[in-house]
Amino acid sequence: MIKLAQQFYSVAAPCRAAGSIAPDIAREYVAYYAAGQWPMRSIDEDMVPDFIAAAGNAGGPQAQAVVNAGWQVLKRRQQAEYPGISPSYGTMASVFPTFGHEAPNGVWDYGFSYVKFVLVPLMLDGRLYLGALGHNGVGWREGSNILFAVYLSPGAEQDDLVPVAGFVIERKPSVLKGIVVAEGGSAVPERP
Repeated sequence: MIKLAQQFYSVAAPCRAAGSIAPDIAREYVAYYAAGQWPMRSIDEDMVPDFIAAAGNAGGPQAQAVVNAGWQVLKRRQQAEYPGISPSYGTMASVFPTFGHEAPNGVWDYGFSYVKFVLVPLMLDGRLYLGALGHNGVGWREGSNILFAVYLSPGAEQDDLVPVAGFVIERKPSVLKGIVVAEGGSAVPERP
C-alpha cells in the first residue's frame, strides 16, 4: 500500500498539484525499479536513470534539459563539497526539503538514499518543475518510505536546487500474508 504520509512546502499551488499525483508517481517509481533492468541514459560521460514515464511527467527536449540541469547542479554541489574528487551520478542525491521540520530519526527519515535516486521533469499547473524521487536513507542504505521532492526548474549555472515541496510516501504491505508460531522450533519455515 502506498500512502501520502507527510508534506512540506513553501508555495501552496504547486504543492497541491504535486500532492495530487505523489502516490501515482511513487507507484510508477516502484514499478520502474521492480522491472529489474531499468532504462539508463548517458550524461556527461556518466549514466543516470531515465525515469520519464511516470504520471504527471513532462516530455520533450525542454523537459530533458531540466533533468540534465538538475543532475549538473547536483554534480557542481558535490564538487564544491569534495574538491578534487570527480563525482559520479550514483553517489549523489538532492537535499529533501522539509522547510525546518525535524525528523524523528534525523537524516534517515528525511534524507535521500543514493540507491535508486532519480530526477524527473514535472508539469504542474502549466509550469515545468524538477522532481526527485528515492527512498529515505543514508548513503547506500535505504529505508521503506519513498521521498518525492519538487524544485524550481534549475538554470544552467545554478549552484543548488530551489525547493518548492517535499512529500513522504509510506510504502507498507497491504495485508499480512500469514504468521506461524512454533514454540521451541526454528523461526525459519521448513521447505517441502
